[in-house]
Amino acid sequence: MSKRKQKPQEINEFETPMTRRASRQSGSGKKRHAEVPFIQGSTDRADLVLAKPTREKAAGNLFTRKIAPIFLSFAIVLAGVYGFATVVLGQDNGTASGALNVAASDQASDTYALGLEAVKNTDENLMAVGNTVAGSGAAILVDGQQIALVNSESEANWVLDSIKNTYTAQNNGTLTSEFQEEVSVSAAAGDPLSREEALIKMTSGGADNTAMVNVVSTEVVETEKTVAYSTEKKNTDSLYKGESKVETKGVNGVTKTTTTISYLNGEETGRESKDTVVTAPVNQVVLVGTKTRPTSSGGGSLSGGGGVSGAPSFRWPTSGRLSSPYGPRWGSFHYGIDIANSYGTPIYAAADGTVTESDDSGWGGGYGYHITIRHNGTYSTRYAHMSKLSVRVGASVSKGQLIGYMGSTGDSTGNHLHFEVIKNGSRVDPVPYLP
Repeated sequence: MSKRKQKPQEINEFETPMTRRASRQSGSGKKRHAEVPFIQGSTDRADLVLAKPTREKAAGNLFTRKIAPIFLSFAIVLAGVYGFATVVLGQDNGTASGALNVAASDQASDTYALGLEAVKNTDENLMAVGNTVAGSGAAILVDGQQIALVNSESEANWVLDSIKNTYTAQNNGTLTSEFQEEVSVSAAAGDPLSREEALIKMTSGGADNTAMVNVVSTEVVETEKTVAYSTEKKNTDSLYKGESKVETKGVNGVTKTTTTISYLNGEETGRESKDTVVTAPVNQVVLVGTKTRPTSSGGGSLSGGGGVSGAPSFRWPTSGRLSSPYGPRWGSFHYGIDIANSYGTPIYAAADGTVTESDDSGWGGGYGYHITIRHNGTYSTRYAHMSKLSVRVGASVSKGQLIGYMGSTGDSTGNHLHFEVIKNGSRVDPVPYLP
């Protein structure tokens, strides 16, 4: 049996495989498929994304401007060729069954639709990549409003730090600065400025070329000062009138003053100070004598305390005036009394006793020519700065016996007798023991 030649199917050049499918199925009662419109200008939208002027790196520009359009064109052409080839091949092979030819056409339509969907997804992805590569940056916001856009967060921080570092400490203190407004940095897309351009805009972009932000600074200055001690005086009868003694030495204190100074854009707006005691001063205490000093009586004799019970009955060892009493003197302590008179004035033993020391060698430990007499097991007396000795060690002397003559030997500034009363090895004030 000879096969009937199949009439070639007419193809409308303005009809797509997908519209033909929809047309055939609408007449057969099958579920209709909505016509899929041809996506015109997919590459045009990619070009629109890639055409945005940016200052990104050369690598990003090369990708978005040259490689992406080639990739999109290739994908669209490949999808179209594949669909067209499927339909044409099905016709040229002379398919006997009309249903088979329709199936081939349906398959081509599905393939073409998938190709368009892939192109659409690729287009959207490229647009996102373009936005990321070509438009990413760091925006400087002031009270929520974008003032400047730079390439990176580090550049934004450089701009902000440069503004704050304009202001320095004015009083050699420690300065901290912050913005008066709420300033923040966040990611943003757009055409970025250089960091120098952003700095100029931030510092002179306001009304009348004023700054877009205000800088509040705080300077802390610490200084120390000396606090002088006070002097207190206390009376004491252990010293003669006119004598004084430092009981407690004064020590200066130290106070630290912390001053906090506030500034707005470098102009002082206020300051406050607070004192803190580092070291408290120690007051000096001075003892002031109230005891009446013995005075010379007629005939050149001296007056003492009248004697001490249990002690030998002493006499004044020479005549003259009391030039220096027992007690503090010239920053040290004077352990006897000085009786001043002319050179060669006779000196006598104050009480009976035995000479235990006689030294006329010279300096004599500061005493110069001197004699020591032991009166009993408790008391001894010493006579110093003599010009000549009349007794030697071992000699027994009686009260009032001549033992030498007044001079200025040893550590002395003038003719006088330095007289000491020694009780149990300690030198005590001679005046109370004398008549």
